[in-house]
Amino acid sequence: MDKAFIHKVKQTVLKHIEDEKFGVDNLASEIGFSKSQIWRKIKASTGKNTNEFIRDIRLQEAAKLIQKSKLTASEIAYRVGFSSPSYFNKCFHNHFGVTPGEYNNDLEASSLSEKKEKSETAATSDSYPATGKTNIIQQKPTGRKKYILLSLLGLLIIALSYYLYTDYTNKTILFKKKTNKISIAVLPFKDMSPEDTQWFCDGVTDNILSKLSQINGLSVISRTSSDTYKNTNKKIPKIAQELGVSYIIEGSVTLHNNEVKINTQLINANDKHLWSKEYTDNFKHIFTIQQNVAKQIAEQLQIDLTPEEEKRIDFRPTDNLEALKLYQKGRLLADNRTLKDLESSIVYYQKAIELDPNYAESYAEIANSYFLMGGYGQKNRDTINSYIEKALEIDPNTVRAYTVKAMIYLKNENWKQAKIYFDKAITLNPNDATTHHHFAYYYKNNPNRDITKYLVQISIAQQLDPLSIPINDELISSLLINNKIEEAEEHFNKVNFGFTDKLKIWHKQKIINKKCEIICLEKKDRTEAIKFYQKAIKEDPMNSFLYKQLGSAYDAILNDDKNAVKYYKMAYQLDSTNISIAINYNFMLIESGNFNDAKILMESKNYKSLIAKNTEFYKIYNSYYYYYFKKDYNKAQEILSGTLKKEFYFDKISILAHLGKVDEVYKLLEDYDVKDITNKAFIFAILKEKDSMYYYLNKEDIDYIWVNGRFEFDPYRKEKRYKAFLKKNYLPITHWNK
Repeated sequence: MDKAFIHKVKQTVLKHIEDEKFGVDNLASEIGFSKSQIWRKIKASTGKNTNEFIRDIRLQEAAKLIQKSKLTASEIAYRVGFSSPSYFNKCFHNHFGVTPGEYNNDLEASSLSEKKEKSETAATSDSYPATGKTNIIQQKPTGRKKYILLSLLGLLIIALSYYLYTDYTNKTILFKKKTNKISIAVLPFKDMSPEDTQWFCDGVTDNILSKLSQINGLSVISRTSSDTYKNTNKKIPKIAQELGVSYIIEGSVTLHNNEVKINTQLINANDKHLWSKEYTDNFKHIFTIQQNVAKQIAEQLQIDLTPEEEKRIDFRPTDNLEALKLYQKGRLLADNRTLKDLESSIVYYQKAIELDPNYAESYAEIANSYFLMGGYGQKNRDTINSYIEKALEIDPNTVRAYTVKAMIYLKNENWKQAKIYFDKAITLNPNDATTHHHFAYYYKNNPNRDITKYLVQISIAQQLDPLSIPINDELISSLLINNKIEEAEEHFNKVNFGFTDKLKIWHKQKIINKKCEIICLEKKDRTEAIKFYQKAIKEDPMNSFLYKQLGSAYDAILNDDKNAVKYYKMAYQLDSTNISIAINYNFMLIESGNFNDAKILMESKNYKSLIAKNTEFYKIYNSYYYYYFKKDYNKAQEILSGTLKKEFYFDKISILAHLGKVDEVYKLLEDYDVKDITNKAFIFAILKEKDSMYYYLNKEDIDYIWVNGRFEFDPYRKEKRYKAFLKKNYLPITHWNK
């Protein structure tokens, strides 16, 4: 038996014992073995598979808690990482042959006389000799008192830290923040060559920008935003204002008969020319020219370069000029982000590698192109990793490799490793907007979500790439999540000229919803939403979105199906071309039991046309939803049986729960690694496992809106714990709860 390995596994599991999500993937990541290696070693040492071994450790720890604490079986279940007390009881019985309660009774019976003796001894020894009074001074606080005191102290520290950090953030971080860095933009250089050498001209611009980005004293605008001004007639002051910079670099490039001429100019925001220089040399000295441009600009801006910065600026990714040409052409294509261009970019990068097998940046860019192709359904994980590792083997400071590696870990929800590589990439290049953009997603989607840092990172990305539509889109969302409505609205009005009509409508709606939410929170009453949307409709009676939201409010807040259907129908009548409104109207008809009306709607020419224009998901979900609410679970199961789409995992589990197939439910919960707490609340509501259901309903990020309008929770509406859930979320107590 490999005792050291088994001990390490046990300690790792114990470290995460309360985390119900901690499984084989997490274990493999933390101890640095592959899943197959872990399986083989555990199987050889214990005869059990990895999941069984982890479960045994949880159960052994549960047995210790039964011996040492006065916690209930439900409390112990959650302490050792079981999401359901009933499932915990079943596993405990299978392992020990008795239930947790029977196990506890056996312990109490066997130690009763010993406890009595200890109690009598303690009563004597804790008394004053003369009076027999309890020695209160020597008594330690009970566990509960300690917990309360520590909790209060912790809350005080958190509140103070949050206040100080938020105050600091509000004053210094957002897109209006002041910084000690000098802000600068490199505009696209003009191609003055007699032949078409745009690839080379863009490459010069990109390389100079890249060299400047290595300097910590500079905040360099991303090429994505700078490229907006290619062939522009706008004046320098206007460009500087739009990009939010103090300095602009512009220039031109001429390449002819292997001779290069590069003109560069440094201009301030007031259009004053501060410095200019013309470089003429042989093409083979192009790297030296670009290095000199970066250094002389730093000198003009009175920035003292550190030895490390000079080293990074002087670094040559390749000495093969033909490889450089191919690399530049690949970058030009990859920037278009279409599947065809990404595939073509890889061809150019590979040709560059054939000429220079040590061209680390080409390997990293191949990994990046393959990663971006994932958005088109391409799966190239092993290929991506192989190119990343090759790039880092050649040059451990290849920034793009770290960024792509971080994004892969982010996509796979390996939060610990993702942060390591994001930090590394930003350390090497603090001016990479793409890295900051995806780092923002890390803080947004992390189970330990940090909305303040989410806003910080996306704000930095926006400063570096101020005209990026995806980044501005995300910044508005992050401001709203942080309840900064005025800033969000102001920024939306400032940047929405580049948005599509659909994106404009989307953000306007989100701003309206956020205003409504703030009013509800301030008044601690969700029924204020109904008043809010009623008032909004009076001011804008032709806005279909407002009717849709009012219908949703009646459904979710008052569980009032009649009014919900009424306002959804009015929304559909105002805009029958909106797929979201049509789907919601149909679903509300189904939920309220108006199956005939729903069938008429689904068979209408307009509805069929809307569904046909959208994804397969809607086509399947319409039929599934219809039979699910008719409580024909066998038919609903039959409809979903032919799809493997992840979007239907929760629905498949729900049907099994309704059909009473409990073991299959737990297996799928584990296999699919269901993380959404609202989904889990639904599953346990169906299974009638009330302790588990309330455990999730009491979580801070429960989607209470979805919960309160659904029939799965009807059996619990009159219960004290359900009413407490309503009060906690400022939902009203109605006739449903009496």
